[in-house]
Amino acid sequence: MEPEDQVIRHADVGGTSVAWSSIGSGPPLVIGGWWSSHLELDWQEPAFRSFVGRLAEHHSVIRYDPPALQVPGQ
Repeated sequence: MEPEDQVIRHADVGGTSVAWSSIGSGPPLVIGGWWSSHLELDWQEPAFRSFVGRLAEHHSVIRYDPPALQVPGQ
């Protein structure tokens, strides 16, 4: 898998735009956004792409960036 293999899309979740991508086919496997995830930066790392590529051989791997925190009153 190469960096250009990833297509990032955006979904509106409660008024917040959440970036997500999907690669592969088969049953869905969702990899949630952890505290430091970043779809573009993670995908630039060859070891990470290789890991996701192995998962995508049998699954539709869906990844997303964590939504931005909204502080009440701001």
